[in-house]
Amino acid sequence: MKKLDLTKIGFFNPGRLTDEEIELSFVTRIAFFQYIFKKIIAEKPNSIPQHHLVIGQRGMGKTSLLVRIAVELRKKPYCDNFIALTFPEEQYNIDRLSKFWLNCLDALADALDRENQTEFTKILDAEIDGIAKSHHQENNAIYAIFEKWTIKIDRRPVLLVDNLNLIFDKISKEEQHQLRAILMSNNAPIMLGASATTIDDTVDYGAAFYDAFQIQYLKKLTLDESIEVLQNLAKITGKKDFEQIIYKNKARLGALYELTGGTPRTISMLFPLIQDGFSVEIQTDLDALLDVVTPLYKARFEELPAQLQVVLDAIALHWEPMTIEQLRNVTQLENAQLSPQLKRLVDVGWLQKLDAFEAKGSAYELSERFFNIWYLMRRSSRRQKRELYCLSKFIESLYGEEVESMAYIRLEYSNNSKNQIFYDLALADTLKNKELKEKLQKKSYDELLELSKTDENILREFSIPYEAVFEKFTLLEEYLYQNYLINNFDICLNIVNQLLQLDPNNPTIFHDRGLIYMKLGRYRESEEEYRKSLAINGNSEHSWLDLGILYQIMGEYEKAELALKNSINISPEWSHSWNTLGNLYHNHLRKYSEAEYAYLKAIDIDENFAYPKYNLVFLYRDKLNKLKEAEELFESIPDNKELKDSCFLNKALFAYYEKNAGIAKGFIIEALNEIDDSLPSNTQDDWWKSAVTIVKLGYGTHFLQTLSENGYDVILRPYYVAIQALTRKNSDLFFNSIAAEVREPAKRILEMMKKYNQ
Repeated sequence: MKKLDLTKIGFFNPGRLTDEEIELSFVTRIAFFQYIFKKIIAEKPNSIPQHHLVIGQRGMGKTSLLVRIAVELRKKPYCDNFIALTFPEEQYNIDRLSKFWLNCLDALADALDRENQTEFTKILDAEIDGIAKSHHQENNAIYAIFEKWTIKIDRRPVLLVDNLNLIFDKISKEEQHQLRAILMSNNAPIMLGASATTIDDTVDYGAAFYDAFQIQYLKKLTLDESIEVLQNLAKITGKKDFEQIIYKNKARLGALYELTGGTPRTISMLFPLIQDGFSVEIQTDLDALLDVVTPLYKARFEELPAQLQVVLDAIALHWEPMTIEQLRNVTQLENAQLSPQLKRLVDVGWLQKLDAFEAKGSAYELSERFFNIWYLMRRSSRRQKRELYCLSKFIESLYGEEVESMAYIRLEYSNNSKNQIFYDLALADTLKNKELKEKLQKKSYDELLELSKTDENILREFSIPYEAVFEKFTLLEEYLYQNYLINNFDICLNIVNQLLQLDPNNPTIFHDRGLIYMKLGRYRESEEEYRKSLAINGNSEHSWLDLGILYQIMGEYEKAELALKNSINISPEWSHSWNTLGNLYHNHLRKYSEAEYAYLKAIDIDENFAYPKYNLVFLYRDKLNKLKEAEELFESIPDNKELKDSCFLNKALFAYYEKNAGIAKGFIIEALNEIDDSLPSNTQDDWWKSAVTIVKLGYGTHFLQTLSENGYDVILRPYYVAIQALTRKNSDLFFNSIAAEVREPAKRILEMMKKYNQ
């Protein structure tokens, strides 16, 4: 594949690139491009064409899509039948329909000139000059000239029109109907329009263009789609090791994805900054991206008229969606002044309009969310900046939940295979929880040293003298980091593949590969590897347990139950399988009697295993109404450093049940003091459950107030908002009052809470 320089990626003006560069740099919405393009070229000669309208907020890739379609239409054989006509992003000169057709003639001349059809271009340019000088520019007459030229070249024009809504706004209703009549005639030009907002003239019954366009919406990219964009950019710019960077930093990338709004443009702008790796702190990555966009955003904002700047400034600083009443109070402008300004900002794509929460009319927020963050960082108070940084850390921890959860599971495993130890070392290196990281590393090194006592091959593989191993532990650690798995899941997979070549029937190696795929979110591949392992050794309780955990993650609960029961049948005295089965019944299948039995079995097997005890406390108290049994069990649980926050949460819950809100508040504060700036992954579900129960008991407002008084309405903002939503009758409408960056993670947390509340 030909490589492309980073300077050739058109973030804001893809039209400046060559056709080859445009095609190479088009790395997102590829399937959508193919879908639209096939629709266009399927038009038969002399047909009444199907016109298309693409709607998406700023930065969603509308302009890039139009430019990419133009490039494809210029290729053989498509250029024999069609001719792509492109226009400036905003056609400011249009104030009547005749000007639009004149612009079409200009675009046709440009297209012919690009093809080096010199004679045609000269004649057409002269005709355009004559029309421009005429004072009598009649709509149908100019279109007739345009039609004459398309017949002369015997190719059907495809009008690729950006900001189509602005053109419709500028021509009269009568001219709109004239344009529709032309577009709906045989052999008419095919129009592919783009708009930042829904065009009323295309959806209102009786409007000129009602039902004239097939409408498609460009929504924000998912996290996986954003990662695919970055991977494609890495391929075309020759960054071979970039996939390793992504896998290692999924949590960081998830946080930046939420903050940048999932727009292709901003995701692409992020690539040059992270192509060689992420910074130590997410704030550094965020600040670097803000620096890159500053000259572009600053220029765009300063192009706006003064009064539009005033309105936009107020909405940006408010951050969360703003009603007209709030705007009036801040700007001191009356409704009659605000309404046209807001309409203009919505029409050109600066703002999006939402149904207001607990207020009449609409609420408004900036459509390009990263512009809002940039503006806040330049203009806002110290508290707002801190709120953004706290949010970024929280979201990063939310995306990192799976990594830590898996590490806690691995801590409970006793490994007798160097392959499993290699996997654990790679997993440990991705952890941001220092204490957990050190625990998993120490456990892995201890196991490796233990294996070396009976297997000298380990020492030869590491090129370390046997007698030096115990004296030079740090040397062994360094060598492991240099040669195996560390910082790099690709290496992890490569090693597993090499091991399979040496020992193709080793079930442990397939199991390890299943664990790696599960860590990477490649769930179907993970399932396949576990199945391969079990086909060789169907009596591995570890493989059945991990397969059950995988099915829980995938939401395939019946399969999860079967896998966990198989693990138990093989090793009935292994408490981890019983505890995991209890969680499945408790949290997902709502089979509370079965959950109780499983937890009790896990406790009976291992009296010192704290997790099933805490799980059973939640079950007794919150689901089975066995408050006395829950209290007795809770009092019997010894202190556990890893579960201190959960301990205080449970004390608070018991106080709430006894209607002692003051005592509960003290325990909530104690629990908050045990966490840093995010919820620990091993107790995160306890925080979800606690919030649901507190709200159910009627103390939701009290809990929110306690969080707020201690600054956790900022530090744990999405969690705080999710609890707010839980207390509202219409949570969907409530979310329209919340900034988009907080809204999405808060919605995910709310779904987890609701699942426990069912």
